[in-house]
Amino acid sequence: MTDAEKKPENNCVTLATAPAWLQDYRAQIDALDDQIVALLHKRHGVIRAVAARKKEAGIPAILPDRVAQVIDRNAENAANIGMDDGLVRRLYTDIVATSCALEQALIAPILFKKRDRA
Repeated sequence: MTDAEKKPENNCVTLATAPAWLQDYRAQIDALDDQIVALLHKRHGVIRAVAARKKEAGIPAILPDRVAQVIDRNAENAANIGMDDGLVRRLYTDIVATSCALEQALIAPILFKKRDRA
């Protein structure tokens, strides 16, 4: 084991004192995070298009059965690949809630703003 691979004294590691090999992993994580943000942005683009069509058709922004389907499907996909389905369920609950709020604001902006103030 080289000096760089030895455990730091008292396990006290900061960003500045972390071993060099850790930087490669950080770069991989940062690249994945960039992709996640780009995909969320793309998802919101689709949400905007759906909201416009729902508004034209008189369909409400929030369809509870679809909300449940999206969350359940992604949690199941996570479980199928050995990932923590609870984590994915929590993440998708937030993603879907944000998407529903965006749709609601686009479909009925005046009602949405009034409800926010209440």
